[in-house]
Amino acid sequence: LTSKSTPPDTELKWAFDPVAGSSIGFDGSNDYVDCTNDATLWSQSLTKFSFSFKIFPTAGWDTNERICLRHGTAAQQFQCHIDAATPNKIVFQIKNAANSARQAISLALDLNQWNDIACTYDNSLGSQNLKIYVDTVVGTSASLTEAINNSASLRLSDDTTDYKGFMKDFRWWTTKALTQLEVEDVSSNSPSAPTPNYWLKM
Repeated sequence: LTSKSTPPDTELKWAFDPVAGSSIGFDGSNDYVDCTNDATLWSQSLTKFSFSFKIFPTAGWDTNERICLRHGTAAQQFQCHIDAATPNKIVFQIKNAANSARQAISLALDLNQWNDIACTYDNSLGSQNLKIYVDTVVGTSASLTEAINNSASLRLSDDTTDYKGFMKDFRWWTTKALTQLEVEDVSSNSPSAPTPNYWLKM
């Protein structure tokens, strides 16, 4: 896993931090993990999907939109980012076909400790289609009923506005919107947790 800095003279390292534990460390300067453009996973027509990861952020609400996950940059892209200005907020955003953003916003997020993040989309619901959970607590939701179809690489962090901190246990479900109980099972790593279509344990 290589840093996308110029020149590429550093590498993302499997890290053990005395506080954060085992994970991948991002220094907030051009580091990201490229999960590729995969037409069997995120780069297809999606009516339901979910993803989750654990983050230990060391920077936030510092005027930078610190992107934890991004798929695409134009209409029908989705991302999860730590808010640029409002303390203790992380946002799950999808842009519709007209390139207008819909956002679900967390109730809480803490720096310098582990947070379990889960984001779900289900366009079959009449409303509250986008949801974000932090430590299994759902935040404010948003509404969108489109099938999301964008061919792009999925990245953990990004190369311009960068996540800073530690990350591990990225899971992706292609046709499932996690329920509250399933979010809780994923968070606790229960044997009852639904098996993801893609799992990067980091």
